[in-house]
Amino acid sequence: MTILLAVLSGMILAYCFVAKGLSRLWMSGPIVGMTLGVIGSSWYAGHAEAAGMQAPLGALAELALAFVLFRDGASTDLRALRSLGSIPSRLLLLGLPLCILLGLVAGVLIWPDVPLLELTVLAVLLAPTDAALGSTIMEQRDVPLRIRQNLNVESGLNDGLSVPVFLLFLTLATEQAMAHPLTIGLTLFVKELGIGAAVGILMTILSVLIGRWSIRRGWFVGVWRDLPFLMLPLCVYTTALSFSGSGFIATFVSGVTLNTMARTRDERLLEEPEAIGQALSLVSWAFFGAVMVRPLWPYLTPDIVLYALLSLTVIRMVPVVLVLLGTDLHPSEKLFVGWFGPRGLASIVFMDMLHDANLPHDQLLLDVGTCTVLCSVVLHGLTATPLSRALVRAEARENAEAAKGSP
Repeated sequence: MTILLAVLSGMILAYCFVAKGLSRLWMSGPIVGMTLGVIGSSWYAGHAEAAGMQAPLGALAELALAFVLFRDGASTDLRALRSLGSIPSRLLLLGLPLCILLGLVAGVLIWPDVPLLELTVLAVLLAPTDAALGSTIMEQRDVPLRIRQNLNVESGLNDGLSVPVFLLFLTLATEQAMAHPLTIGLTLFVKELGIGAAVGILMTILSVLIGRWSIRRGWFVGVWRDLPFLMLPLCVYTTALSFSGSGFIATFVSGVTLNTMARTRDERLLEEPEAIGQALSLVSWAFFGAVMVRPLWPYLTPDIVLYALLSLTVIRMVPVVLVLLGTDLHPSEKLFVGWFGPRGLASIVFMDMLHDANLPHDQLLLDVGTCTVLCSVVLHGLTATPLSRALVRAEARENAEAAKGSP
């Protein structure tokens, strides 16, 4: 295992020196990391040992997602967020359940012999979108701010909202909680969401107040001034988990709370959390390529690929377009939001949980999840830049036509 780690870390070190150049070729970090993982595990003769790296993959993905969500929450433009109106709530409270329902219907049509609860687990596993994979869109400043903020808020919150739902159906599928599913579901949801949000808000407020007190006394200087921005998301995440709350909700809410309390916005203070998140994300994608993608090839079947493609298109885009009817978004913007619902670190975390559940069809569910994430990394990574440019051109045309039609 140490040899494989050395190979992966060496390849990632090399990527750091050429990241900017590769980005011009539309090669995102997840694409490169995943590819390096596949190549590294193929080169490593002891590839069988990679199977024992499932647990590190899940832990790395969780930590990476926590730092990314904190950074996204802290960089969210609150004034722009208020101007979004009902769009984020539509995507989260209507779009997410519809996506799960449509994913279940597709699963029943493709695998009628697989139990409904297991297919529901699959649908929930692939419902949350990925904040890290969507970072390329956040960097496209030509894309309207409201679109970037919508995608940012949706991906920041739907991970945490999906956790209790996933745990509920995973528990039901293992036949450990069939007696009172509604009670269990509500309890899980309230605990995960409520405790996560409370921990994120309270710990951040306390940290900011103590920080201001320390600054007034001249104790908060030098390197220690930047370190809290690394420790806060980690502390918030682990504390929320310790109290059975959602660490993902906690870190995103913590970032938003920090942004709200900040007297001035200094993006440089968030560079280190972003760097840690990007580094952990890249390592996670390398592990994903080594541990899950490479072993997938012999088991790929047309039905698995079909579901993966449906998950990224029809299952995601139809609910989004439906719930956005009646909003002021242009048709091109609705399609753009629908397409950029990448599946990534959250789904990997869920697959790690599924791996330990020992469901009758868990290998099928894992293969479908891996294939979907693989397709998402490639397709969303390659299309982020060109479709962002296409959206800007389409909006310019639509605004010009609206101007011509106005009196």
